[in-house]
Amino acid sequence: METVAVTGIGLVTGEHLSAEDQFSALFNGESTIKKDARLLDLGIDNIVSSPISSSVISKLRDKHIKCDDNNYEGTYVAFDAVVQAVHFAGLRKEMLNNAGLFLGINKIFPNNKDLNVLWDYYRGGNIADDDKSKVLQRLKYLKPDLVSDYIASRLSIRGPSLVFGDACAAGAAAIMSGFRRIQQGQLDVAICGASEFGTQPIMQLLFTKLGATCSQTFTTPAQTSRPFDKDRAGCVLADAAAFLILENAEFAKRRGKKVLAYISGASRQIESYKLTATNPDGSLYRECIEKALQDARLSPDAISHINAHGTSTVSNDQAESRAIASLFSKTTSVTSTKSALGHSLAASGAIEAVLSVMSIEKQQVLPTLNFIEPKPDEPRLNIVKWGASQAIDHVLSNSFGFGGENCCLIFSKECP
Repeated sequence: METVAVTGIGLVTGEHLSAEDQFSALFNGESTIKKDARLLDLGIDNIVSSPISSSVISKLRDKHIKCDDNNYEGTYVAFDAVVQAVHFAGLRKEMLNNAGLFLGINKIFPNNKDLNVLWDYYRGGNIADDDKSKVLQRLKYLKPDLVSDYIASRLSIRGPSLVFGDACAAGAAAIMSGFRRIQQGQLDVAICGASEFGTQPIMQLLFTKLGATCSQTFTTPAQTSRPFDKDRAGCVLADAAAFLILENAEFAKRRGKKVLAYISGASRQIESYKLTATNPDGSLYRECIEKALQDARLSPDAISHINAHGTSTVSNDQAESRAIASLFSKTTSVTSTKSALGHSLAASGAIEAVLSVMSIEKQQVLPTLNFIEPKPDEPRLNIVKWGASQAIDHVLSNSFGFGGENCCLIFSKECP
């Protein structure tokens, strides 16, 4: 089995266009959660989110887009994160030619303008034939491989190109797939990550109808996401893209590239407990974590830090806290960065992988904002409340998706 190293990272969130800037902001307790202008325009003022602003989208479109047919805003956000990671790793053209691309992304929905035109069209409204034709033409391109095809084409990637729609575990699943390809000697380089526009109004509607989003009012929007806290009331949806460059460690060494961290283990699981929730006792989450530990040949005591899925929903936080408490020491530090970044669904596992790698490189842990104490019947974990320095050898990064799509990754400081 080959050793797999992380040599590049890229990140775009609601407020930051680099992993370094976002990590620094998170370490200092800054939140990207706010009122969403798109929802306010629709008369919705009781749901906050972490959107990528229209000005940032326009900036990235002007910087990257070269195809008029590709009007999905997530394409150039994802492409920017990929370009960041490629530049970070110093990959040359021939390396990209032979690389694999592994992308996590779920449904792609029309933008608000197109939705309004479609609404008028299906109601029998009087709209211009040109407008109708343009919208119907654009809808042909709203499929997940739109993004991967664009990235592969622009960077001349000729290796395998796979798209993962494993709900909130899609980003982690994409990373795990690239990891396995390199580990088994099939690739030297894999570009792995995810992109998602979770604040799209249709997505907000779906999650609100499921009772997953928080509509409770707090003093400020930044207080809304409260993973593991007794006052949690639901998740906050977000937009983001994040990518890692994975390499065969020997390949990276031969080209003199600095290794940020190693992937030492991973596991992927599909539950059959319920369509909408896991077993509240945490046993299924625990099983996925245990398999990742076995894959890495590590004991629970070896894990220095846990980057939790921590969505701020009752179902996830209850089961995840019980799984963690049943396996790890009470002193193992635990963070959920969704408290500051919101939940970007498919992209969340990729974001947390990037932040886990940076925690190892910087030997720092990020805070869980808004956490005070758990519910009386839930475990007391060592939740990180303030950014702090900490000796870190191994980080467990959890992704537990809607419908029982689970994936756990373990990142290590030293070569496993």
